[in-house]
Amino acid sequence: MRTLSLLLAAVLVMSAAVAGATEQDSVTDFCTTYDSATDTAEGCEVDGTTLPLGASAFEPTMGAAPDGSIYMATTPTTGVAVGFGVGVHKSSDDGKSWTDVQPRIAGRTVPPETNDPYGYVDPNTGRIFSFHMAPILLCSVLSFSDDGGQTWTTPPVGCGPSGAWDHQTMAAAPPTDGVTTVGYPNVLVQCVNAVYAEMCARSLDGGLTWGTSIPAYVNQNLSRLCGTQTGHLFSDSDGNFYLPTPVCGDRASMFVSTDSGLTWNERVINDETMPFTDPALDFDADGNLHAVWVDLGNRLRYAMSTDKGMSWSDPVFVTPPGLLVDLPALVAGDGGRIAIAFPGTDDLPGGEYDSSIRNIDVAWGAYMVVADDATDGTPTFDVVLTSKADPIERGQSCASRCQFNVDFIDVIVTPSGQAFGAFVDGCTNAACIGGDSDDNITRSGGGQAIVGTVPGFDMCADVCHPFVDAAPAEPLTGALPLTAPEDAVVMPHPAEVLGEARFMALFQAHRDALAALGE
Repeated sequence: MRTLSLLLAAVLVMSAAVAGATEQDSVTDFCTTYDSATDTAEGCEVDGTTLPLGASAFEPTMGAAPDGSIYMATTPTTGVAVGFGVGVHKSSDDGKSWTDVQPRIAGRTVPPETNDPYGYVDPNTGRIFSFHMAPILLCSVLSFSDDGGQTWTTPPVGCGPSGAWDHQTMAAAPPTDGVTTVGYPNVLVQCVNAVYAEMCARSLDGGLTWGTSIPAYVNQNLSRLCGTQTGHLFSDSDGNFYLPTPVCGDRASMFVSTDSGLTWNERVINDETMPFTDPALDFDADGNLHAVWVDLGNRLRYAMSTDKGMSWSDPVFVTPPGLLVDLPALVAGDGGRIAIAFPGTDDLPGGEYDSSIRNIDVAWGAYMVVADDATDGTPTFDVVLTSKADPIERGQSCASRCQFNVDFIDVIVTPSGQAFGAFVDGCTNAACIGGDSDDNITRSGGGQAIVGTVPGFDMCADVCHPFVDAAPAEPLTGALPLTAPEDAVVMPHPAEVLGEARFMALFQAHRDALAALGE
């Protein structure tokens, strides 16, 4: 982002600087075509942009429905106790405008606050899931909608006993042989970091009830206190689930379930030591599995597999030297077409990361990478700075953990083939944008939610593969159905049982208890 640094002064003198970046005569300054075969880069004319949601967020996750609507989990207000307000924002016009469609009971969001927001959309049915950590580090509250957020169903708290509960992720897939679903065509699997193990549970009725949590893998480095953090869970058309993980920084790997989430086995992507940041994976329409991860030099690496991760191509670099990467997310479309999102910077002195750096000149931006030849062996990548001259963070290094994007970001593709990356902009005041201060905005509720996109890059020639066979789910009406797996019980949400006042009092007591412990 050396170019970015030179342009920031011009941004500061404009009264509209806080609202966004200035447009340039050419997009060359914000795009680099990187050739992995020669390790060389040159300017390109691929344009990118960011679009604001008008709400706060952190750890942003997104989903797209078969009708083209997109959704992001947001934190538009402060919480009632120790967390942040809860929101699900929806756009029906490719990110140009957004509306909060978060479920509510008696005017109060469900849950009343969150400490890890999470949103997921099943691309085959369009069911939207609002899946938030509440209370903090203990469990989750899940709601889902089958009509674009107009009405919601809130089952009981959506997790089983697992000890610590953090870094949740969810995916849907067709049932494998011998597995029968009830009232919903797909199996749902959720996984969380319980520190001692990555714990996963499945639902056979669309999220109404959940089976017992089981370990996908146990923490192999308890002495390093790194937990079992993973990237976003995803699935294939055969019903298999894939859980990418850095395995405490030991290797880029994934744990795979071929029996609808009951058992898991490891398939290593790359056995080199890496930072403790999540790899990202996805299948394209031809069944190629694409993977990216960050290496010890904080450059982005890429490999692909044609046999579902049993073997991998030789890894190549995605980004040129000097561009440091964190929190990558990846999505695939037609064969060989991929999009990657990440926070990045080329402002670090010498192009190397130093955890002690707090220099205000270090500006981080919202990057998207697109490629249409990823299966080539030595592909070329267009690396696009979608935030242009407006940094999303300054001073606080994103190497291993960003202040506002925190543990992860997301990237999705819509049925029409447009890719959107989910980011959080924490640098929105004039002093931060202009480089006069490393003070980002206060982190009350997170920074400002934005999406990055490269409008001219089509991920798919026709309808993108996750949406081809979409069959929308029917909205539930009346009482919740009583048919459920044998080991599950359908229960109302605690707010309905306890009453609104009692439910809120429990959150207040939780806050007081944490305060007494000095947390």
